[in-house]
Amino acid sequence: MKRTLLLLVAAAAPLVAQSGDAQGPTFGGLGSVSGGVTNRGTYLAGTPDGSYQNSQFGLRASMPFGDKLAISGLVNWREEGQQRGQPRSDITYLFATYRLSRAWDLRLGKVKHPSNLYSEVFDIGTLRPFLTLPQGIYGGTGNAFTSYTGVGVNGTAYVGDWQFGVASYLGGGNFRYNSTRIDLVPGSGGDVDVNVRTSGGARVFVRPPVRGLLIGLSGLRGTIAYCVGSIAGPQCGSGINGSQGSVQLEYMTDKLWLRSEWAALRGPGFINTRGGYGQLAYFVTRKLQLATQYDYLRETFDGGIVAFDPSTFLPPGTQLPPGVQLPPIPNAIDKHSDIALGVNWWFSPDVVAKLSVHSVDGWRFARPGSSAILGGLLTNRFPAEKSTLLQAGIQFSF
Repeated sequence: MKRTLLLLVAAAAPLVAQSGDAQGPTFGGLGSVSGGVTNRGTYLAGTPDGSYQNSQFGLRASMPFGDKLAISGLVNWREEGQQRGQPRSDITYLFATYRLSRAWDLRLGKVKHPSNLYSEVFDIGTLRPFLTLPQGIYGGTGNAFTSYTGVGVNGTAYVGDWQFGVASYLGGGNFRYNSTRIDLVPGSGGDVDVNVRTSGGARVFVRPPVRGLLIGLSGLRGTIAYCVGSIAGPQCGSGINGSQGSVQLEYMTDKLWLRSEWAALRGPGFINTRGGYGQLAYFVTRKLQLATQYDYLRETFDGGIVAFDPSTFLPPGTQLPPGVQLPPIPNAIDKHSDIALGVNWWFSPDVVAKLSVHSVDGWRFARPGSSAILGGLLTNRFPAEKSTLLQAGIQFSF
């Protein structure tokens, strides 16, 4: 029960800080240290040689100003082995909450995004059964966001034993879209800087009179612009109207955690995606938890400068012999599925050690290396499409 309450409190932290009992600032934090090894390619915290420099620490604070206004923020520091141990920091969110009534509030600033089950508690590892979130939704695909910069209105209402909630917002933001396909472009680094402009959206949810059950629906629409780096300089596109929608299901008890989400993104002239996951975890004892998860993503490129043909990936000046044609790039480059099994040991509700094994099909997130794929264009012998990851770590919150 304490873990379920922590999830609710983390999502509603500004309201806790501005309650009548709060006389001063409140603080909390989170942390994670993990490592992993794969049999081929790079995936999540794992590499073929092993990656052990994956750590994170976040500090969140909320300051009340009277009975109605509070300021909340979260700062994160990360060191990732895939970034060669280079630390980085970011302000995950920083916003003001003004209570309009007991049930409704107004939020302004860089606000926690309400669109998905984990979007408001993205970094808190003690609220999920695996070290990392499912990539098909949360892997930098545009199917989930951590924050928006703008204004939003949140509220709840009760009809008998039923609870209804809504969160609506207007604003924009940035996220880094990354993929193996983009990684093949010399000088890109595998990332695309995406700017979501003039977006608007909402999420509605219902809690029936069944303890622990939640059903949610969300959607957004906005205009995006993006830039892809290359050795020839940035290549950019703008003015693309996109839309995204998702459905969520959650059932949480003291012993059983069940979550599932499905999302689709349509960006004419950019990308179209559909993805989702199913996640099940069970406490065998008070400390031992077993977990399983299926996670997938399917992606297609819809014109624009990111819809490259195979010849685009060849180094400048490469000459093919007369009559030789490049083979098509396997569909594995744009697909992903991950079947995971996990074992967790909870020292307390706020500290957990996690071990998991992942069987991955596709290159969308599990990257075999750009040189191996480019070599396959010339030899028609591409890397294996399946890989395995073993990762372990410890996560805490306070």
